[in-house]
Amino acid sequence: MKQNLMFLILFILTNYLCNGQNQYPGGPDIPTNKIEKRILIDSASKIRYVIDSTQTTIVALDYKNKVLWVSNPNRDNKLGNYRTFKPRMDNFGFKKLKDSDYKEVIFVIYNNTQFGFIDKLTGKFTFLGQD
Repeated sequence: MKQNLMFLILFILTNYLCNGQNQYPGGPDIPTNKIEKRILIDSASKIRYVIDSTQTTIVALDYKNKVLWVSNPNRDNKLGNYRTFKPRMDNFGFKKLKDSDYKEVIFVIYNNTQFGFIDKLTGKFTFLGQD
């Protein structure tokens, strides 16, 4: 009986610890837009932010489909390899952050747990860290 109880406790603890490994930095305060959508639309400016099929580059397009900027945050900022050879954007969304003086930006999380934000007007990426 004691063995079964110890096994059950060990199983529950192991399962709890393993589930925590898949969480992104920032916990529940991250954007909920999953990358399957590939497009964010700013309702005020009508600018569309489109992620390419490799999930590495974001293009900003105005209402006439004119390219405003192109940003590959990982390459442009020479973030280097961390956990994966070619990191890709796993999650993105609009967010107001303290680090951006509460100006709305595009918050990006990579599949290697690096994260930061892109200025909506310029496409400039600001690296915030990695888990």
